[in-house]
Amino acid sequence: MQTYWVEPKGRASTSHSSDRDDTHRYLDDNAKVHSLGVAAESVVASQLAKLDRMIDWNVAVFEELVQKLIAHRLAMGGVPDDGSTWREDSERSTTPRDEMVDVISMVSHRPALEGNPETTEVPPEVIDQLHSYVSVIAHSYRPNAFHNFERASHSTMFVKKLFQRIATSKTLSKSAIDIRSFGGDSDPLAQVAIFFASLIHDVDHPGIPNVSTEHSSTHCEVALVCVT
Repeated sequence: MQTYWVEPKGRASTSHSSDRDDTHRYLDDNAKVHSLGVAAESVVASQLAKLDRMIDWNVAVFEELVQKLIAHRLAMGGVPDDGSTWREDSERSTTPRDEMVDVISMVSHRPALEGNPETTEVPPEVIDQLHSYVSVIAHSYRPNAFHNFERASHSTMFVKKLFQRIATSKTLSKSAIDIRSFGGDSDPLAQVAIFFASLIHDVDHPGIPNVSTEHSSTHCEVALVCVT
């Protein structure tokens, strides 16, 4: 910006005119910045409203699945005991990968033990906890172009649609559906686990592919490649 004390000699007579021009430019720039600020605030408000809608939707689906799980457990008379016990050997040197198995046994189809989710209520405090928990998950996602909470919500939408298509076959019996879904249709806990996995699968993702991180020497990024 030109001012009278830094103008070259011979142009002093135009200093006042220059000052007026600079003032006008300054006011014009401020007006542009203000308009951009208003637009930015509008965009931020829109994004926050969108985030709230996605959180509410995921909580609603989560509530439906928990409702099915509660109804199932009430019909079974409590939490099922599959006969397995947790190992409490503090000196074991295994990793989660060492404990992976090829097949996870699901519950068998028993109509009498399905329960009725429509007559089962989820306690309000549980719904509040679900909303708080999903909110924490949503805000744990980074604002990436792809690996963000919106994409995670797309994944949970797909999971919900998949559950619906499995359970609403017009040609297969309930037993046949159960076999086709490897027992997942009769196991509400498995459905909760699948939905939860789809919800958190990209939490804190850095937004870059593993191919890029493979060339990095930082321990955190190398660990990320090993995990993913």
